[in-house]
Amino acid sequence: MNVATCSHIACKNSSRTHLALNLDKFKQHLSDSIAEALNATSDLLVVPQVEIQQNISAPNDEQLQVINSKLPRPVEPGELTVVTWVASHNLLSHSMEVWDLDSLQAMAKGFPQGLGCPLQRDHDWYTVEMNEGFIFDSRLTRSSAAPDEIVNAEPGFSEHNLKIIGRDGYVSLELDTAIPTESPFLKAIMHGKISQCSTGGMRTDALYCPLCSESQGKPVDFFKDDSCPHIPPLPYMSWWYDFDDPEIRKLLAPYYIRGGFTTAIELSAVVKGDLPGAQLKR
Repeated sequence: MNVATCSHIACKNSSRTHLALNLDKFKQHLSDSIAEALNATSDLLVVPQVEIQQNISAPNDEQLQVINSKLPRPVEPGELTVVTWVASHNLLSHSMEVWDLDSLQAMAKGFPQGLGCPLQRDHDWYTVEMNEGFIFDSRLTRSSAAPDEIVNAEPGFSEHNLKIIGRDGYVSLELDTAIPTESPFLKAIMHGKISQCSTGGMRTDALYCPLCSESQGKPVDFFKDDSCPHIPPLPYMSWWYDFDDPEIRKLLAPYYIRGGFTTAIELSAVVKGDLPGAQLKR
C-alpha cells in the first residue's frame, strides 16, 4: 500500500524523523571471559544460583533456599514445583528479529532479580490474577548446535541461523519458575495443555544491520549510522519504501538485530510465541 518510491537517503531521513528513535550506544557484545568461551562446546554465560536436576520437579534444598529468600514466609518443599523454560535465544524469530547478546545477558540477570518476575498467562500486565508463579533463577548457555525445529523453523531460516551459530554459537536463556503444586496451571502443564512461552519486558528501539555489522566488525544501526544503506525488514517500512521495486528490494536486510533490552517484566505462557523453541525445557 505504498504511494510512491522515494530515494533511499531521503527515506532514511524521513523514517528517522517519523520514528524518532532514541538509540543508545551499543556496548561490546561480550566480555573477554565470554569471548574465550567460544572455543567450548557448551558454556554457562550467566551462572544460575542452583543447578537443576530435572525440568519439572519438587525443589531441592538449594532451590528451596533461593525460593524462600524471595517469599514473605518460608514454604515446605511440597508446596511449590519447579518448572524450567527455554525462554529466549539468539536465533531468528518469526518476525525476522534476532536478540543481541547484551540483551540476552540483561534478561538472564533481570528476570530473577529481587523478588523474581512473575510467570503469568498471555502477557496480561494489567491484573495480578493472571500470575501463576514467579522466576527465581536463570542460566545463559552457549552451545555449538541448536535444535532442528529452531534452525529450520521457516523456509530460508537455516542459512542465517547456521551463520549465527558459526559466529556466536547457539545462546539460550533458561528460566526456573516456582509454581504452586496444587494449581490448575501446573496441572495444565503436566497434561500438555501449556507448553509455549514468551518473554515480556521493556527495551529501547535499537536496531542493528547484520550485513553492515558483519562487514564493519562492529554494531551498525540502520537509522543512526549513515554508512548503512540497508532497510530493516519491518512491516511499517512499507510506508516509505516500495518493496515491489527491485532496486529497493536489493537494499532489504535479511533480518534485524534487536538490542537495548532494559527491564525484565514477566514470562508468559502463550498459545504460540514469536520465537521458535521458546517453551518448556525438555
